[in-house]
Amino acid sequence: MAELYEYACLGLVAAWAISRPLFPALGAGRAALAGLALAGALMMWQWLDPGVAALAALFSPVSLGLALLAGADLARPFGLRPRRWGTGEMLVLLVAYVAFLHAALGWMQFDPYAQGYAGVAPAMLALVLGGYAFWRRDGLLAAITLGAQLAWLSGIGSENFFDHLAGALLVPALLIGLARRLRQWRRGD
Repeated sequence: MAELYEYACLGLVAAWAISRPLFPALGAGRAALAGLALAGALMMWQWLDPGVAALAALFSPVSLGLALLAGADLARPFGLRPRRWGTGEMLVLLVAYVAFLHAALGWMQFDPYAQGYAGVAPAMLALVLGGYAFWRRDGLLAAITLGAQLAWLSGIGSENFFDHLAGALLVPALLIGLARRLRQWRRGD
């Protein structure tokens, strides 16, 4: 079950990452479908070939939160309209997550990542994020928070709550999102 969970999360993120750059002429909807098809084929190949699976392990664990963000972005051309995060919110999240990674790598006295295995920190963070999602009326953030909490509590995948909530791939995803905003701002959208 845990392996299927990891592959599904990685497949959604891979589909999102390759859909637009590889298929720009197809339009958003067809690019999303082509990205999903190509990512599905890659996931099957990785499942069958141990060499490819070892390459995928470099990106493991892929968080459920990032997978849900990728899936929501892929579903936009088909009518799913989750609440967009503001540029300021994306910048705050980027700075906060880079600081979290900096501390988790042992470059500071306090290791916040170690708090994600048990105790009060995961529950408090889930409550804060759930409250923020409620205040913003953001169903996607609520789904990410709830899904990460449920996956962590059920023991699927990583034993650390933070691995389900976000992962290191969040940094390039946020940079891509901010680059899209800059491009839209330059075009006047």
